Amino acid sequence: MDKLNQGYTKPKGGGVIPKLFYIFCEGAERERRYFECFENLDNRISLVILPPSKDGGNTSPLGLKERFDIFFESKTINSYDEVWFVFDTDDWGQQITDLRAFVDTSNQFYAAQSNPCFEVWLYYHFFSEKEDFHDMEVSSVWKPFVDGKIPGGFDSRVHPFLLASAIANSEGNYLEIDGIPDFRSTQLHFFGTSISEVLEPKISAIRTRLKL
Repeated sequence: MDKLNQGYTKPKGGGVIPKLFYIFCEGAERERRYFECFENLDNRISLVILPPSKDGGNTSPLGLKERFDIFFESKTINSYDEVWFVFDTDDWGQQITDLRAFVDTSNQFYAAQSNPCFEVWLYYHFFSEKEDFHDMEVSSVWKPFVDGKIPGGFDSRVHPFLLASAIANSEGNYLEIDGIPDFRSTQLHFFGTSISEVLEPKISAIRTRLKL
């Protein structure tokens, strides 16, 4: 993604205006908890996490677009900020095409699609090889599979700090067709790379302290 990393702005009088990462995600709980792990690590980055309501809401790709429209109805995106749409492949079909067409309208918009689901990204925090298991094309099967592979399950309080491994493993297994991630691929390493520009020293220190 050659439109990444547009830098940070220094206000008059010193200091840094945080670069905002607006994250519109499909999941109300697991994705939210994952991204919250990176909050407040560095004053140069601020994450604005915008999951669906806990009672469900519209979690489709176009539901993310609708959430974007409502949120930014009375707000302005600074020129150095990034807007990320984090969504699964599932059976969304044309909705993915439509959301990607919207993403292409701005250098500040990014799609982070996982195929078939977000758990593919979680899996790559620990493992460097693609998996092959029964019914792996079904998103709901990935959730217990990933938790079963990791002792105690994926812990969103600490395991996101394995970000460097996740980026390397995801990149090493990444394939795409016409911009769409192939099966068992995810584009979330693009997001990880973008925040790592600033956060990796802090994340590395946390990994050392937690003995990850």
